[in-house]
Amino acid sequence: MPALKRVTDEIEEALVIVCESHDLPAAQVWIPYENENYLPFEPCADGTQTKGKFAVKLVGYCVDSDDRLCKSCHDTCDTLPLKIEDGLVGKTFETYQPHFCTNIYDMGRYERTRDNTLLAFLSATARCSCFVICMRSIDTGDLIYAFEFLWPQTRNYLILLESMLLTLKRCLPHFKLASGARFGDELRIIDVENSTGGGGIGSFAIL
Repeated sequence: MPALKRVTDEIEEALVIVCESHDLPAAQVWIPYENENYLPFEPCADGTQTKGKFAVKLVGYCVDSDDRLCKSCHDTCDTLPLKIEDGLVGKTFETYQPHFCTNIYDMGRYERTRDNTLLAFLSATARCSCFVICMRSIDTGDLIYAFEFLWPQTRNYLILLESMLLTLKRCLPHFKLASGARFGDELRIIDVENSTGGGGIGSFAIL
């Protein structure tokens, strides 16, 4: 895809601006990936085989700081692809709805009961909050990008999310939200920690 290199450069520049403007220790962007030569096929209910669907890290940015917890999570994501449906990124890819988790290690303990991979590598001290939102660029058509942002759990996430999305909109004018919502409209975000245990889907809204 000829435009992908240019869009990747735009994304990388935007991640730097967003992280430095809002004091975020780490951010990364994922894209979906299928490759029958390298990734395993999965059996379907009817006995047929389908290509495994994964997400791979396209680009990332990690501030050179003492925040070892978020940096550890960022570096872990360089080591292997993420299976679609696993983790916060996978959940967001499945629905295109923005997802948020106050403490990704707590989510990791839940994910490990399903034998997932990436979150299983997190340290028990990794008290990071995480937000993922899917976007697409008018320059690369239907390709979906999952933007993942990490920060210490102590931050006020409501204020941070609103200001962060405004910066993202300004930095990437050719991008739209994959969910169909528009920047500036009320945006409903799935709150993962309040969506488990059979209590339905928890969510909150920001402008």
